[in-house]
Amino acid sequence: LVERCRLWEIYDTALTNQSSGPSTPQYNITYRHNVIWNCEYSFEYWNRPEASTTHHIYFDNNTCVNAGHGWGHTQRADPSGRHLCFYNSPATLNTFYVRNNIFYEAKKNAFYAPAWTPDQLHALTLDHNLWYQAEGMMMAVASDTYPMASFAEYQQTWNTEAHSRIGNPLFINAAHLDFRPAPGSPCIDAGMDLGYTTDHDGKTIPRGDAPDIGAFERTDG
Repeated sequence: LVERCRLWEIYDTALTNQSSGPSTPQYNITYRHNVIWNCEYSFEYWNRPEASTTHHIYFDNNTCVNAGHGWGHTQRADPSGRHLCFYNSPATLNTFYVRNNIFYEAKKNAFYAPAWTPDQLHALTLDHNLWYQAEGMMMAVASDTYPMASFAEYQQTWNTEAHSRIGNPLFINAAHLDFRPAPGSPCIDAGMDLGYTTDHDGKTIPRGDAPDIGAFERTDG
């Protein structure tokens, strides 16, 4: 369990479960209510070879900001900048959830899984996320790429993220690292009930009609 952490200015990835075998089980790993900014990757996953297995992974209610905008980006031989970085991963996969997260601005891709097959992508459960990337290809999955303006096409093509949305999360003051949702934020009351009762700051969930997207619940009445 990794929860209520603040991770920033990391040369490589803030959070990850990865292995190159020879036969590795990855299971029962939860990342929730973390705040991540200016890391090359917010969350990286891969598991090899095919004899390995991955199941019951939960990446929920995290706020991920400015992937690839940190000090390490220009120092790397392979600068990229991605929030979800999923490399080639032939391990058997099931019960892998990515829900109620904010993915705000990435140098390259917010979601990167170009070597994944359609079957692998369909084994992922992504929903109730908020995505925002003003320029470039926000999604690079299988052989397809999608800018933010084509998010609906991505949803329809892959039959995924029925309740996710695109939009500026409207942080209270991102310049001062206050990533709580401001009044009017599209994150407010837009999450799904995952049974969590407190947010990054220990405040009660929900404070409105439904949980909020991201690591923080709303601060107004």
